[in-house]
Amino acid sequence: MLEAAFDSGVNFFDTAGSYAYGRSEVLLGQVFGQRRDRVIIATKVGFLPSSLARFGRFLVPVLGTARRLITPYKRTLKGLSRKRQEFSSQHLKTSLEQSLRRLRSDYVDIFQLHNPPEAVLERNEVFRTLETLQQQGKVRSYGISAGTTDEAIRCLKRIGVSTLQVEFNLLQREAAATLFCAPDLRDIGLIARIPFARGVLTSYRQVRTGSHTVDTADLEKARTRVQAVMEALGGRPYLPEAALRFVLGYSQVATVIAGTTSEHHLRENVRALEAPQLSVDEMNLVVDAFSDVRLRV
Repeated sequence: MLEAAFDSGVNFFDTAGSYAYGRSEVLLGQVFGQRRDRVIIATKVGFLPSSLARFGRFLVPVLGTARRLITPYKRTLKGLSRKRQEFSSQHLKTSLEQSLRRLRSDYVDIFQLHNPPEAVLERNEVFRTLETLQQQGKVRSYGISAGTTDEAIRCLKRIGVSTLQVEFNLLQREAAATLFCAPDLRDIGLIARIPFARGVLTSYRQVRTGSHTVDTADLEKARTRVQAVMEALGGRPYLPEAALRFVLGYSQVATVIAGTTSEHHLRENVRALEAPQLSVDEMNLVVDAFSDVRLRV
């Protein structure tokens, strides 16, 4: 999929040292280690393996396809597992060195704090460390992956932050009304994530709700609108296309992370951007259909 993405013109890849216990960075290093200057890699720091993940990393290679059997129980397991975060100066340095080894690179383009709590954002030590890493050439720029829009707005107070990552889609539009209008936004690059609302804004029935509890009535309301819009647009996969274009239609958004689990979905996402533009009427139909729908997933 990484090769297919690159061949399709994708050059921005978002990852983290905690994703798949480092395997995500390893794969990026294997594919792009010899052509590092042709891609932009953003990785993150801050999350340590959870209390259960410390054992899970050894089980994943053994379980293989049997992992599907535990999928229905993942939320329960996550609830039992204790998440841990670390933003000390030493951890930032150690985590970066580990990421560089896995990425087979001597620098990362964007080094992001991964959902830091407000107390961390107020610590000058964290940002002094990031500045030092940037001066050393190991980090070309640094940013913050914010958990909420309010947290992203608080991040604007920090000089030196080059990028902000925030959730933004047709069902979660808070950023457009607040963050995008902030006078301190200046030249910060906004990275929008979860453009398909974890699967809600697609024709696929599987919805990845992460650690959030989703109101089933709200979810069904959103799904009903999805079906209505798909039919109104002729039944073709216009809704994912409209969802992507809705996000990228804002000039403040520098790029969007359209996660995918198959090469087929990847190519659909790319085709959505290459296809003829949806008409103004079609886009208005989509936006109006979800104007009163709010669903955090």
